[in-house]
Amino acid sequence: MFSLIDILNISAAWIGAITGVTGLFYSIFINRARLLITDACAMEVADEAPYKYSFDIVNPSNSTYTIKSIQLFDDDGKEIKDNNFDPYETLPLHKYVLRKDDLHSYPFEVDEIIFPHSSITYSYYLDSLPCKIKVKTSKRIRFIFKHKSFHPVFYKAK
Repeated sequence: MFSLIDILNISAAWIGAITGVTGLFYSIFINRARLLITDACAMEVADEAPYKYSFDIVNPSNSTYTIKSIQLFDDDGKEIKDNNFDPYETLPLHKYVLRKDDLHSYPFEVDEIIFPHSSITYSYYLDSLPCKIKVKTSKRIRFIFKHKSFHPVFYKAK
């Protein structure tokens, strides 16, 4: 029937095939594109001021991405933009007092590079709660798409 050498050759071939397929799946899993939104918080600066919404975009993958755009949408699906609220000019705050938190907003303005295992913080003064955040990048981050939508839950900052 089969000689010992034939059995060893077939066994070695199967071990090699299994190792190759396992290595292929491992490399696909390790190099998979991922972006996350974390630390989504809403901060009330003053009673008459709009809320400041901030969030971090985190890159836990091994690839570098260029963020091309960030869009925020409300409940109705309409895009909302930063309203350019300046707390130091509008509110009775002292400009030169050291504060624990920075009251300026830092919206997305130009393309930014996000390196592997790093994060970028964005903040916006908005008149309504953003229910969806859409991030577009230079590379595919979701199957065949270069954009991904997130539905963050904003916790209230103290």
